[in-house]
Amino acid sequence: MRWKSRSAAVVAAALLMTGAATTAVYASAEPGGPDGDASSVEPFTGVAACAFDTNGRRVWVFAGNWDGVGGDGVGIVRDTGSGLAWYLRNSLTTGKADIVFNYGASGDWPVVGDWDGVGGDGIGITRPAGNAANEIQWQLRNAPGGGAADTKFNYGRHGYFPVTGDWDGVGGDGVGVAGGDANGNKAWHLRNSASGGAANYDFLFGLTGNGDVPVTGDWDGVGGDGPGVVRKSGILDWHLRNANNNGPTDHRFSYGQATTDCFLSGDWDGAGGEGPGAVRYSGGVLQWHLRNTSSAGADNYTFVYGPPA
Repeated sequence: MRWKSRSAAVVAAALLMTGAATTAVYASAEPGGPDGDASSVEPFTGVAACAFDTNGRRVWVFAGNWDGVGGDGVGIVRDTGSGLAWYLRNSLTTGKADIVFNYGASGDWPVVGDWDGVGGDGIGITRPAGNAANEIQWQLRNAPGGGAADTKFNYGRHGYFPVTGDWDGVGGDGVGVAGGDANGNKAWHLRNSASGGAANYDFLFGLTGNGDVPVTGDWDGVGGDGPGVVRKSGILDWHLRNANNNGPTDHRFSYGQATTDCFLSGDWDGAGGEGPGAVRYSGGVLQWHLRNTSSAGADNYTFVYGPPA
């Protein structure tokens, strides 16, 4: 349900809904703007992090507990140019989407979380609020499907990464943002509920100069989500912290390839706690590589799902 050094990463010609196209992978992000390679930048100012791009259309990869049963499934969100199309699958296997719907406008940034605390993840979008405070607007739905927003509010500064998680471990996900401060640190501002208001947690974790990009999850399986960043150094270098405060890395390991992979986290086995995932575009398909624990090692799940057809 959770949801990247700069590097070119162009993948070979592929077939994605509209036919053959040269596909670039945007598995990383760094403040600034596109510079002619496959770099990506902060939300709303350019290409999204953890997404692939085909014919100028983004395809995000996600994890979420869509049916409210067991662990997380996987999902793909595609910007069609006229809106966001969602393709969600409950199991970690090859097959067709179990849930397909449209939600959000072209250019929106998709998010996932358990907004109402009932269990099972809903979906949502974020976009610039367009107000004088330069805020991010959140429009969330409790269920994975199209329709009107159940919750709509402003939280966070435009240009920061939107993040979601169960920050207090009580149940239900809150919202947050993470972005660079004046000293080159990654500043996190998290709120326990899916609503506007003051942050419940303000702290620093990660750096901006080397392209650290936020990821969140329950890394120790104790309950409650903590922050993390993924850094590119030939491989995907994960730096994770269990608590939402200033402090050192609790878990550091390598998982995934820096030049080809997008990353995500999820509770893949339903046992509680979250592990890493890496999604690779190869041979015209998306290859998913998932691991149950926050550590280096062999894949626990490998399968093909997507691109959407």
